[in-house]
Amino acid sequence: MAEHGQGRCPDLLVAPLAPLLPSVEAVAVAIDVLRASSTATVALARGAREIVPAASVPQARRLRRRLPGYLLMGERGGLPPPGFDLGNSPLEALRAPIAGRGIVLTTSNGTRLLHRLAPAPAVMVGCLLNRSAVARQAVALAGPLGLPIVLACAGEGAGKRLALEDIIGAGAIAEAALAVEPSLSLDEWARLALLAYRAARGDLAAALAATAHGRDLTALGLGDDVAYCARLDEWDTVPLLGRDTEGILALRPAPQPPP
Repeated sequence: MAEHGQGRCPDLLVAPLAPLLPSVEAVAVAIDVLRASSTATVALARGAREIVPAASVPQARRLRRRLPGYLLMGERGGLPPPGFDLGNSPLEALRAPIAGRGIVLTTSNGTRLLHRLAPAPAVMVGCLLNRSAVARQAVALAGPLGLPIVLACAGEGAGKRLALEDIIGAGAIAEAALAVEPSLSLDEWARLALLAYRAARGDLAAALAATAHGRDLTALGLGDDVAYCARLDEWDTVPLLGRDTEGILALRPAPQPPP
């Protein structure tokens, strides 16, 4: 697909942590399986108008004041901060009356990653729930642009620690991308992610529940969220990052690529 420098860059790369993001321009997929990517996917699939990602709780509160009528959604330590309308929960997004509403979302890792990726030519959000749809979208965008695809994992601890669930999610998306374009060249991290996903796919719910973050969420009483995030290809919605006329970052559903 793309040539960079003196050697050929792999067509599909996995960045397991934000500090390891490659310097090449790329079509980026932000992956935070537990739970920002899953929550954003469900919210937009259920008809939310847009999702404005905030890198911090104070920024989220400022954006809420600037955007009256928007729901304030998110977490710190897995739970919604005081005064928030909803947590960072795909099940809450599934059940809440959010159709037609704007959302300001802030999470410990996922929304920070989106701000870091914002300068990339194209940025979308992927997880297990939309892995086939996001793979189709990424391949459709990367080919005409002549760019590689980078599956960027949010990790834990503000992106400082690897999160196994994100590696599994990256592997799931890599497998779906190979089904769309079998000639894709994978880097070593992408191959490792593919192996991790294939080892876990027999029982993804158990695999996610056994991760460090999965155990933490279950201890908070959020085990149902973890189980829901393990569902495969539940939605065709792909959140795509853009900016409005005032320069505010927002996720909106990407147009479906041609078959």
